[in-house]
Amino acid sequence: MALPAVQEQKKMKAEVFDALHRIEGHTECLIESAKEKALYAGEKVADRVANETSVIAEKANDIKGKVHSMADEAKK
Repeated sequence: MALPAVQEQKKMKAEVFDALHRIEGHTECLIESAKEKALYAGEKVADRVANETSVIAEKANDIKGKVHSMADEAKK
């Protein structure tokens, strides 16, 4: 009678190891997906910062032009 119990234990052990390997595979996929999402979010933030910096630079250039125009008018 002990033999079937040992076989059952071996079967359960094999099933547990199989489940652990599947979980490990899913975990690796989740980690990779999280990395990709973090990189994508970082790219979006960098793009937004670059766009906002460009807008600020354009406004500064406009102000510089106005100041030069005012200085030229004051010299006349």
